[in-house]
Amino acid sequence: GTEQGSGTDSSPPPVEDMTTPVVSCDGANCPETSDPIHDKNCAELQALLEVHTDSIPSSTKTLKEAITELKDELEGKTEEGFTLHKATNYPPAFAAVPDHQRGEGFCNYSAAINVIGGIHIHVDNTHAALEADYEPMFSHGDIKDLLVFTETYNNPNNPIDSSLFTHMLVTYQG
Repeated sequence: GTEQGSGTDSSPPPVEDMTTPVVSCDGANCPETSDPIHDKNCAELQALLEVHTDSIPSSTKTLKEAITELKDELEGKTEEGFTLHKATNYPPAFAAVPDHQRGEGFCNYSAAINVIGGIHIHVDNTHAALEADYEPMFSHGDIKDLLVFTETYNNPNNPIDSSLFTHMLVTYQG
């Protein structure tokens, strides 16, 4: 026999589908924890996932649409991205970062009084045409962008709340 826990199967564990957003709760069914900030953040993320196309301006995208579009750009050379806008007359929605504000290794968001976050890609770092190696993780610039969103946002109809601001990253690795 074999010792407990050693097993005989040497195949690697199955690879998870890292292209689908993973949420630890589903709206009203979020598990309550002893951390009210976590609970609020979970609810805010779920609310972003539940926004429907017909409830936002046609020039913007929902979170699911933005992620799908960004996944299609992972093998390119340019960091594509969207800014997350929060208006008083429609749910949060994503607007594409203009071409002149994107390039190899950068995605410069437009900071504005109603921008509460962003989402962008780090291209496939195994792509042969790239001039540098990009890591599939947040950079120091990405962390600074989150601070800029917080410092620039100024909507008197929506009081500042740390759970309001978000910065997301889509990578080839998941």
